[in-house]
Amino acid sequence: MRRLLVSNLAVRAITTPIALVSGLVSAWLAVGYLGAELYASIILITTLSQLLPFADMGVGAAVINEVAAQRKGDRSQHVYRVLVSAQRILLVAGAAIILAAILLAIIGIWPIVLGSGSKFLNDPTLLAIAFFGMFSAFIFFQLGYRVLTGIGKNQVGSLLSCGASILSVLLIWGGVALELAPVWFVMAQTISAAIFALVASLLAGKWSGYSYIGIVIDIFRPRTVKQISIRGSALPMLVIMAALPALLFGHKLILSHVSSSNQLVAYTFASQIYAPAWAAVSGTLLALWPAFAAARSVSSSRDTLRVLRRTLVLVASASALASLALVLVLPSAALLIGHGQTSVSWWLAGGFGALIFAQSAFYPLGVYLTRDRELRFQAICVALMLVVGLPACIGAAKLWGAPGPVWVSAVSILTFQLVPALIFLSRNGKPVVVDDDGAARGTGIASETRVANGPTIG
Repeated sequence: MRRLLVSNLAVRAITTPIALVSGLVSAWLAVGYLGAELYASIILITTLSQLLPFADMGVGAAVINEVAAQRKGDRSQHVYRVLVSAQRILLVAGAAIILAAILLAIIGIWPIVLGSGSKFLNDPTLLAIAFFGMFSAFIFFQLGYRVLTGIGKNQVGSLLSCGASILSVLLIWGGVALELAPVWFVMAQTISAAIFALVASLLAGKWSGYSYIGIVIDIFRPRTVKQISIRGSALPMLVIMAALPALLFGHKLILSHVSSSNQLVAYTFASQIYAPAWAAVSGTLLALWPAFAAARSVSSSRDTLRVLRRTLVLVASASALASLALVLVLPSAALLIGHGQTSVSWWLAGGFGALIFAQSAFYPLGVYLTRDRELRFQAICVALMLVVGLPACIGAAKLWGAPGPVWVSAVSILTFQLVPALIFLSRNGKPVVVDDDGAARGTGIASETRVANGPTIG
């Protein structure tokens, strides 16, 4: 497990500085051309997509677990049906997103949704439709990243994401050079993300043996490749992915309604530094998911829990150092990309440091508890966190401005995710019986697939 983290961390050590610099350059170019207020309003629109990671309807959990648990080199008809079923769901999800964006435009409430951020936009409705149109394409091609994670090639996904950030810089630079309208800057990052998501899907199809082109064709052949139910893991994951972003990524929307535009601008620039930092951390730790899923299929719970405990200590220690570095760098970096037009307080920087620590410390537990029963437990915890945390974020934003909801979110993760997960493991982490052929008798979609060999952990 340590080797797995080190290898992913090595890739992230290369890609993270590139992605961070790309993000800073993109922001610097856009702010210089559009101005801080218009740029913050555009970022507000694009940030709405962070409220929709559940747009894939939770299929990622089923895909990663199934692909990770199958024997290396095998080609299972069952796994192929799961992939086709997941791609069908992504098609429906993408279509639903663009239709919802158009419906909100017809009703005429996009300016209301965007709050104070819309006053700097000439046509917020057009910008929103353009963005979510491209975002729908990005959602459709998401299957590839999940398959790459499942087959243990998360590093490739990191490299592709880095390529998308570089292409985004080029698109924004082109927009500035050609003096394009703001709609281009709304779409640029998502265009590059969709292109590289397609590349990821094609590569994942080649390396896994499940042709992505064949999968796309078969989504329109329901009689030949019948839909398979993946709701056991998809439904609780859907709840998690719907509730969690509402708390963690709804800060800009909350600030646009209950705080001043200055607080919104400060938060926007601070989050521009936090976002690539968290992407680097989460991208590295995501590699634990297929490793845990495969290991739990061939090893006893006692063995995997021992590895989990060591991993938790390692990740918590590393995330503490990463959080401190973020706090120290964030104010000066935000001042740089904002062309001196805004500043970030240490109180806000400290909030983002606490947030990234809380998220990182919980992450190994989150990707370990991915069997059906465990995902249901996580879904309940996240739902409770949303019920308590969202009103607290709103109240904190009114009292303290931008730092308020960030600190509330950090405390909420520790209270409603980390602590309950540790208690759950202490009460339910009993050894499971491993059959002679290497299959663990447990719950969840991953444990239903027999695997003869798996990764060496430790």
